[in-house]
This record gives sequence, structure tokens and C-alpha cells, in this order.
Amino acid sequence: MSYFISSMTASGAGSQQVYQIAIDQANALLDQFKPKTALAQLQALRKDAWDGADQITKWKILTNIGAAKFQLNEDEEAARLFIEAEQYNKDDEKALCNLALAYLLLDKLSKAEQYIDIVLQKNRANERAYALKVRILSLQNEDFDTIVEQIPEEFRSLQEIAGALGDAAGKYGNLQKSQYWYEIAYKSTDPSPGVAVAYATSMLLSIAEDKLVLITGKATINQNTQLENIIAIYTDAYTKLADSEQVAFKLECVFNRGVAWRLVGNYEKAAKDFDLASELEPENDKYVFHRAELALVSGKKDIAISLLENIKGSKAYPAALLLAEIYKEQADNIKGREILIYYLENDPPSEFKEQAHCLLIELFIDSEQYDEAEKESAALIAANQENVMNVLIRARVLRAIGKEKEAQEQLSAARRLVHKDSPFTAILALAGRTPLTGGRKS
Repeated sequence: MSYFISSMTASGAGSQQVYQIAIDQANALLDQFKPKTALAQLQALRKDAWDGADQITKWKILTNIGAAKFQLNEDEEAARLFIEAEQYNKDDEKALCNLALAYLLLDKLSKAEQYIDIVLQKNRANERAYALKVRILSLQNEDFDTIVEQIPEEFRSLQEIAGALGDAAGKYGNLQKSQYWYEIAYKSTDPSPGVAVAYATSMLLSIAEDKLVLITGKATINQNTQLENIIAIYTDAYTKLADSEQVAFKLECVFNRGVAWRLVGNYEKAAKDFDLASELEPENDKYVFHRAELALVSGKKDIAISLLENIKGSKAYPAALLLAEIYKEQADNIKGREILIYYLENDPPSEFKEQAHCLLIELFIDSEQYDEAEKESAALIAANQENVMNVLIRARVLRAIGKEKEAQEQLSAARRLVHKDSPFTAILALAGRTPLTGGRKS
């Protein structure tokens, strides 16, 4: 408990000025993204000062507790507190905006919209109201361009509004427009770490979605310049967040910065960031998997194997597939088969299951276990004969057992299945430019 809160009980004075100092302390903690510490102080303040507090002080206490809960992703509790607080500061713009946010969090969008309209009738220049309006319209699946049109042009470049438009564009999958609005928000005065991270991430995604980058793992010269800017933004944001209690924010900074370092070819710094991410959230397989993949591409197979062995049962990330691929390259087909057979027996996700089957078939072929390979490939075709990779692996098996005519028929079938929307790895596999199971390492 802070000196200011403890002094209330000691003196019994209940000074509104002292209460305000305590509230300001909590506000400063929230600005520093320390909601747990702020919440502890505010709950102590509510207990000790409530009876002696005036209406506005009660509103501030409840509102800030709600804000702390909101930062902690306790949305329903935050909403309840915002609604409870309003009775102590009726008709205030901030209180009404908080009510709108509360009903948004409770998925009562029509009611949230009503309070936004009230605020804008009072003050048509209220930035927060327009930002909330964008979020409400987005949740109502309003056309994005229509959402933009409902915001007066002179307010669209304000940080909170532009950031909300960036979020909305991202929700609709429009990366280009999302990046455009995040850039506007970022270039406003004193951008928040949240806006900075969103802008950097939107730029990183635009590079990561480049098909050439996906295949080669390397960026172009022009992209390297952009990546240097992305790294600088993440570094600045992380510096501001380093002492915060917002682990999710810090994770996004360091992990995505690691991805950027990897793309520019600085594997050492990428490894440090992935390791830091693992320290922040040790139970998350994501960071271990990407650290292992990085070790592999940088020629450190022993480290990669050690990391992947620890998470080979992961269902979120294809650690078992990558580990089996390494053993396959080392001609240790027995270990590779054992890992995949165990993996397939434990109900892996559908997006990895077919790839695991394909790799297992390759291992059977390499081990000259043609009966097993033929049996597995026939089962894949029976399960899904529209999958290009299944057809191609079937062709490889048929060729391996000397059935060239049937293999050519399967290759022709694969060509008919490929179209402009096919996975890029399938197109490359058909062209003979990548292994049939290519793409698992990405």
C-alpha cells in the first residue's frame, strides 16, 4: 500500500486532494502498462476511501479499476465497472464513452452505438467517440470504405481514430489499407507503443506474405531497408514496454523483431529475441519451434534436434515433421518413422496430418519398404484425391515400384488439379523445383 493510501486511514481526514494523488499514481501506472500494480492500489483506495469520497472521486476510482481490468483482458468485469461508475458522473463525455465501450465489450452493439451518438451530439470533435464508432461498425461487418466515410475527414488522421481504422482494415484482411492507417497513426504526435507495434507488424506481414520470401527465407535489398526500420520501431516500443506488466505486448515486439532479424540474415540477434520470447512465455511451443527452425537454417542441427525433441508432441506447431525431416536428411530413417508413426497415432491437426503421411511415405521409399509406402499412399488418395501433394506422392510411389504408366497418369491428374489459387509449394512440387513435402520448414 502506498504512503498516500495508508495515510488516509491514519489521519481519517479523507481529503479529496489526497484521494486524487492516489488516483494520479494509479493513472501513471496504467499509462506505463502496469495494470496489476495499479489494480492493487485502486482496490485498496476503494476500500479505505469510499465512504469519504465525493461523487467524482468514486467515478474515477471505479473507472480506473475498470481500465486496469480492461488492460488485463477481463472484459466483462471491466464493462460492469464502467456501467457502475456512470451513476457518479452522469452526462460526462468520458463516462458516456466508457458506457459505449462497456456495451461493446458485452457485444450489445446497438446500445453502444446509442451512447456514441449522444457523445457526438455533445461534441462532434470527440476523438475517442469516433474511434469507438469505427470499432462498433467493424464488429457489425459494415463495409470498410463506408466506415471511413462515416468519420469526418478532418478527424481521420488523429492517432486513436487512424489506429482504429487500421484495426478494422486488418479485421477485413486488407493488409494494404491496414498499413496505410497505422502509418498515419504512427506519424502523429507521440505515438503509443501499441500503435508503433501495430504499424511495425503490418509492415512485417506485407514482407512475410511475399511468396519469394516465404520460399527463400530472405528479403530483397529494398525489403532489407524496410526491415531495418521495422526493427528500430520494435526496439523503441520494447524499450518503453520493458518494465511493463503487458507480456503479450512485449512478446509481439521481441518475437516479430526476431523474425525481422532472421529475414535480414542476422541469425544471432534473431536467436536472442526468440530466446527472450521463450523466457517471457516458456510454455508456448511457438517460440521453441521458431528457435529450432532458426538453428537448423544456421547450420546448428544438434541444437535444432534438442529443441524439437522437447516439443515433438506439439499439436500447434509441426515440430515432429521438422524433426523427422532432419532425421531423413541424416539417413536415420528408423528414428524419422518412429516419430511420425507416434505423431499420427496421437490425432494431429488436419493441416499437418497429410504432410506427416507424405513424409512417412518418403521414409518408407528411402528404406525400400515399398509395400508400406504403397499402402500409405493408396490410403491418402482414398481420403482425398483432390490434394495435389497426395497425388504427387502417389506418383512417386508408383514410379518407385516400377509402375511408370500409372505414375504418369497421377502426374497428369496433379497438373489438372493445380490452378492459380493452389498452394505455392504444390505448384513448385509439380514443377519439380522442391521436394514433394516441401514447405514444412516454413
